[in-house]
Amino acid sequence: MPERLTERIWTIRRQWLGNLIPLAAAGLAFVVTFPLGLGWQCLFSILIAWVGISQWGFYENKTIESELRERTGSNGELIGFVFKNPPTALDAHAEVGLMKIDGEFLVVVTEDETHSIHETEVLGVKRQMNIHSLLLLGGWVCLLLADGSTFRFESRKYSTMFRSSLRTKQLLAEFKQWQNEKAPA
Repeated sequence: MPERLTERIWTIRRQWLGNLIPLAAAGLAFVVTFPLGLGWQCLFSILIAWVGISQWGFYENKTIESELRERTGSNGELIGFVFKNPPTALDAHAEVGLMKIDGEFLVVVTEDETHSIHETEVLGVKRQMNIHSLLLLGGWVCLLLADGSTFRFESRKYSTMFRSSLRTKQLLAEFKQWQNEKAPA
């Protein structure tokens, strides 16, 4: 089996740190607020965890985007997605890639491959919950495909999950419009 010449972009380290940094901040808040009592400790810890996940959950996001652009030459929008591979316990996104509409195709370029979905393969577009939805920081745009599978993605356009979740809502509207435009009259 040939050896990889370059390190993977979507690494376990990046996935771990996207989770550990917010949890460490929440843990620190819990310790620092000890004099306030257990109720306040929990409240501040949850608040700090939410802010931490929003701010640092997309750990090294801009670096990931830059490395993907350099390696692939794609000018698409950075997304996290689930398509062929299942999500991991560390992250809702099984993969990251650069997505764009190229004529009649949705094209997603990853560090390893290119996925192309023709507009006629998309039977529907809907919103679907993921772990980020529970935190009010995201959720999937879910494309229902003719073969019975789904392509689920959310924006990673911005460094923060909060701003990217707003972009995901825009993408949902854009893909519903794309779906409506191709529907027969």
